[in-house]
This record gives sequence, C-alpha cells and structure tokens, in this order.
Amino acid sequence: MDDKLNKLGKIPVKGLEPLPAKTIKEFIKEKTMPEVKETTKPDIEIGIEETLDALDFTIALANGVIATLKDGKVSVADIPNFIKPLIKLPAAISGIDKVPAELNQLRENELQIILDEVKKELSTDDIKTKAIVEQSLKILFGINELIEIIKSQNAEDN
Repeated sequence: MDDKLNKLGKIPVKGLEPLPAKTIKEFIKEKTMPEVKETTKPDIEIGIEETLDALDFTIALANGVIATLKDGKVSVADIPNFIKPLIKLPAAISGIDKVPAELNQLRENELQIILDEVKKELSTDDIKTKAIVEQSLKILFGINELIEIIKSQNAEDN
C-alpha cells in the first residue's frame, strides 16, 4: 500500500510532510480516473464548479461519519449527521462526469481555490488540506469509475 501511495505522490497518513501544490497537480495528471475525451478546446477555461461541488459532498460525508462514530455506535439518532451530505449530493452527482475534464485543465489559480475552500471549511493546515484534497479526489475518481462500470453493465443487460 505504501508503494502505491508513493507512486501516486500522495502524503502518507503517518509522518505528514510538506507537499507542494504541484504534486497534487501531478497526481491529477497521473490519473486514477478514466481517460477524458477532449470535448473542449484547450484555450477555453471550463472552471472547477463541479469539482468543488463534489469535494463539498465528500467532506460533508466524512464529517457525518466522524460525528456518527464519536460515541462508538450507529443508530437512528445519527441521521441528522447525514443531512448536510444529502443536501450536497445532487450537486455532486449531477456534474461528476465533468470533474475529470475540469481537473485535466486545472490551472494553478484554480488549484489554489480548491485548497483554500477546503482549508476554510475544515480549518486545517496546508499539509492536511493537501492530503484531504488528494484523498477526496481519489474517492471521486473511484465513484466516477464505479458509475461508469455499473452504467456499462446496465447497458449490456438491456
């Protein structure tokens, strides 16, 4: 597992070290996400709105799980912990297929916006913020890949 993390340029969970923003961009370029078909001209900026929506959801979901696990048990009383993620879910999934294209055309200023938004939401230092963004992106790529696999299976079944 550690070899895989090092290969991706990720920050290991133990012994967090400073990670330059460029490493996140390299992580994105190396992709653990599906190949993106070029649908936009390289000189057209497509933005990061869908990426921010998806990151908001993953962070809200993680916070809901953390709050739920605080008392060591899961019960109906924990439902309120998942209201915020549920509210953010429609925006996150409606544009998840655009996230890879946004990240392929990510500019330095957009990367900084992403980092600043996460840092503001979680009040984390730079090192943890970068780790959170990288892990969130990995989760998002996995969700996107899962969606594509299930869609292709459903298409085969029909």
